[in-house]
Amino acid sequence: MPGGTYSATLHISKLQGLDYSKIIDIKSKYKRSSISVKGGKSSIEFRIGAEDPVALRASVNAVMRTVEIIENAYKAKI
Repeated sequence: MPGGTYSATLHISKLQGLDYSKIIDIKSKYKRSSISVKGGKSSIEFRIGAEDPVALRASVNAVMRTVEIIENAYKAKI
């Protein structure tokens, strides 16, 4: 798990036919947090470690914003 005193793990179900690993471009290390991404068959896992709660919230928001953009673009294409 990424370093830091605050952490979160997000498990997000994948949309069928969408290859998240080819699209997701999340920087793994920030000033006060780090994010790791692990893809499975039906879900994708984000592990976030942060030095403080504000950095944790910002990283969670960045992940969710990225997932939302990818999924909305994919749905609009269908």
